[in-house]
Amino acid sequence: MSLKTGRTLRYVGLFLMDAGMILLLFLFSCWASLDNGIFSPSYWSLPVVGALWAVTLSSVFAIFGFYRIAMSRIGLFESLKIVLVSAAVDVTFYLGLFLSQSIPALNVPWILNWRVFALMVAVHVFAVVALRFVPRIYRALSARFSGKKNLSRALLLGAGDAAKILIEDAKVNPSVKRLFVGALDDDPRKWGSTIGGVRVYGSISEARDYIESLKVEEVIIAIPSLSPERYAEILEDLSSCDVRLRKVPALGELDKVNEARVVDISYKDLLGRPLFEVNESKTEAKFKGSGVLLTGGGGSLGTAIALELIRLGAKDITLLDHYENGLTDAATQANDRIRNEGYSCAIHTVLASITREEDLDAAFAKYHPDYVFHCAAVKHVPLAEDHPSEAVRVNVFGTDAVCRMAVKHQCKEVFFLSTEKAAHPDSVMAKTKRLGEICCLHYGKSQSVTTFYCLRFGNVLASKGSVVPLFSKQIARGGPVTVTSEQASRFFFTLEDCVGLILDAASMEQSNCVYDLEAGKATSILSLAESLIRQAGYIPHKDIEIVVTGLRHGEAVPMEVPYDRSVQTATENEHIYVESGGSALSFPKVLSALKGLSGKETKKALSEISLE
Repeated sequence: MSLKTGRTLRYVGLFLMDAGMILLLFLFSCWASLDNGIFSPSYWSLPVVGALWAVTLSSVFAIFGFYRIAMSRIGLFESLKIVLVSAAVDVTFYLGLFLSQSIPALNVPWILNWRVFALMVAVHVFAVVALRFVPRIYRALSARFSGKKNLSRALLLGAGDAAKILIEDAKVNPSVKRLFVGALDDDPRKWGSTIGGVRVYGSISEARDYIESLKVEEVIIAIPSLSPERYAEILEDLSSCDVRLRKVPALGELDKVNEARVVDISYKDLLGRPLFEVNESKTEAKFKGSGVLLTGGGGSLGTAIALELIRLGAKDITLLDHYENGLTDAATQANDRIRNEGYSCAIHTVLASITREEDLDAAFAKYHPDYVFHCAAVKHVPLAEDHPSEAVRVNVFGTDAVCRMAVKHQCKEVFFLSTEKAAHPDSVMAKTKRLGEICCLHYGKSQSVTTFYCLRFGNVLASKGSVVPLFSKQIARGGPVTVTSEQASRFFFTLEDCVGLILDAASMEQSNCVYDLEAGKATSILSLAESLIRQAGYIPHKDIEIVVTGLRHGEAVPMEVPYDRSVQTATENEHIYVESGGSALSFPKVLSALKGLSGKETKKALSEISLE
């Protein structure tokens, strides 16, 4: 049976159900109000009038779309609409009969009996509405008597519409294994009242006390309009409670106005701030119709930048990477966005390393990019510490090759993606990235064809190799979760924030300088691990063990704010600052000094270079 046929049969079935019920209730009202006289020959027209009333009312229901309302979703508004329409039709029909009494052939004086009319209206309006609640009542009874076991005792934070929908869904949906034992709300007027049969005890600030007294196992933040800052406050306040934390999505994430569903708290909520605002109009004006090459285009950040450039109207994008799986995945995502969202952009892939100059030269010559985003790097601190020669080869000599090719092929601008660790380089990775900055500034000052920008930023949450996917894998296999230090903290960006700030900085006018992108306050790695464990439904240090492994090569314990804002220049974006980034170092001499060194020699040479 086709979907259309099934829908038609459903409409016809509901129409006949309403009409039949209204006819029967009409005859019952007449029997109850006319002293058992409905079988008298003088009342031969009763069934005819009843049938006419039933068909008229059911037809009006169809016109008003009542048969398109899903019976599982009918609520107060729909019920009130049915009552008002029924009453209006009943009064109109009754007036019509009143006016028709002057026609002797119809034999309708009996219908003027107000008792028949009043009883008929009261009974059939109630019945029509009640009948539509039968499926919900059945599901509620089924859920109540289905023997739900192992229910999770849940506490609601928020006692509004979203909370009410969740409570009602838990009552009628057998698949919801959740028992709401209370709710909290910051509105004092709600304290002591009930919502859907669940008591509202007090304010959200008292959550810790009620979690203990009510033996709560799960806390659901049921306030879709809650700000990110308030989310962070609640998460921090409940960080030591042995409960699972979940939430109702923000209003913009809900598919329907009357929808409320429970989801895990995203790692993005842990940062406690909204997405950064950027000047998208300037960014779009700059990159629309342009050609862009991304080194490291198969990585998380390179892929995200490419996807955003597609949306901004780039003409063609070249993804260059030495890792074929990442490159293939990035190209697939880019082409899917172009095809599914109707963008016009050509995607090119180049499987090559930035350290092979001939491959770079061929890629630049073939695709003639206007802009270059240099994302490729050895960026993991311990790996760079263990393999200093490789870090120098990629981060220093590879960057030099990219810069020379950009100048040779007359690219407009090069954007070098650096790290906030380059502000005070105390590891191999940080020092090589600082040398990459000095390389870009050297070429920016020594010629006028290509402009260079260095963009410093912190760790990107959930990017490949970051702690979020690592912790998630460790939690999935039952732990332990490994943390290097209880005091360790990092400045985290979401991928969206990072891409937005990078492109915003790229559209600014200062050139041949270093842009510092501000992430806000540092996030504790230990707190991040504990929050991710709670999101997965486990209790930190009890269900999932957290092991402190100690700092790895080159890592630092708590990371302090790496920038001195007093010597920097603010921009129109409050999260982007500019500094000259200048250095007295001669970059050609640095290249010469680092060329051909072994691992130990490289590390020693880097330690002797002053990069502050």
